This record gives sequence, structure tokens and C-alpha cells, in this order.
Amino acid sequence: MVLNRRGFTGAVDAMFFITLIGIAVALLASAVPDAPQDPEADASAFCDAAFRSKVTGREFGMDLGDSRAYPVVDLTAASVSLGDGAAASYFGRLLDGVFERPGSYLMTLAFGDGTVSVGSGGGREASGFSGDYASRYGTLHVELRLY
Repeated sequence: MVLNRRGFTGAVDAMFFITLIGIAVALLASAVPDAPQDPEADASAFCDAAFRSKVTGREFGMDLGDSRAYPVVDLTAASVSLGDGAAASYFGRLLDGVFERPGSYLMTLAFGDGTVSVGSGGGREASGFSGDYASRYGTLHVELRLY
């Protein structure tokens, strides 16, 4: 292979151009704002995921005598109505595990005449949610504040 001066200059020019484009792409990528550091720290997303899922009675803390999966919203409504503490225990474990800041939240669950609060809260609120979920027994009202 014969390499003359023009071929060598063209190859160096191409490498320089590729390097310049690489630097430009890196600068543009670093100028894009970062996504939130903790995508799970959204109270609305947490509630939607939690109350639209299914778990067994044993996982929830209720002895129902079978291993069938039930909607969390139904188990929560039943627990709040019965006042058995299963909902408070389940959501306490779940919130502590997901957000890794034990007690840095305040969740209030209301169904019928019963109300259950989980967490201690306090501080500056980072995210909040208030909404209703339909269970087979009626409407469950949920409020969650993350601190």
C-alpha cells in the first residue's frame, strides 16, 4: 500500500473530525438536566403501584387460610374496617423498605368509620398524594406525605 502526503493528511483530518464530534456529543450529554435521583420518591407512583397490586393474605399479615393473591386495596379496606393493625404493619414495612428512611412518611388510610395512620412524618414535605381507590367493599381514601 502506497501512502502519499494527501492520504495521510486526509486520515489525520478524519480522526480530528471524529474527536471533535465526540467532544461535542459529550458536552451536549452533560448539559441535559439529570433525572431525579430517586424516581421512587414519588408518593403518587408509590400509591398507584401498591394499591393496584395483589399479595397473599400471609404477606399482608392476615391469616385467610389460603395462598390466593388478593388485591391490596381489598385487604387494606378490610384491615382498616376491622382495626386489626395488618394494614399499618404491611405499609410500615413496605414504605421503610422502598424509601429506606424509616418513619419519614405519613400515610393515612380511611375506610368507612375507620382510620389508620402509618409513620411519623415531620420535616419538609418532598412529595404528597391524596386519592381514592375502589375496593370490592367500598372506597378507600389514601393520603401519603413523604418527608
